[in-house]
Amino acid sequence: MKEMTADDETLDAIDLNILRNLQKNGRLTNAELATKVNLSAATCHRRTQKLFKRKAIRGVRAIVDPAAIDLEVVVMVGVVLDRSTPESFAAFEKAIKALGFVIECYLIAGDYDYFLRSASAACRPSTACMATSC
Repeated sequence: MKEMTADDETLDAIDLNILRNLQKNGRLTNAELATKVNLSAATCHRRTQKLFKRKAIRGVRAIVDPAAIDLEVVVMVGVVLDRSTPESFAAFEKAIKALGFVIECYLIAGDYDYFLRSASAACRPSTACMATSC
């Protein structure tokens, strides 16, 4: 079996299987992952490290329940920029990264330039927090 080199551009079936399993559960131990993909623990570890080095795996994150940190209102917002230039996109993305309440930012095609997913604390019943018309 061909071992993947650091500059090898293709992912083989084993690499894809490792990625699939880590996408389902990023908390798998190396031993658990090795069992799931039918590799020895040492080979699985080497392959996983090479996937990190090649940036096929960019990071490992926890998916936090917004309600657990008092951010119960999750909102999707469509954004249209005044100008559709690389400079305006770069400036917008830089500004969005500085905002702590934006969870995700997607550059899209169509009527909007971006979709943002944002979270905030729950509204009190006496506070109007939604528009009355859609």
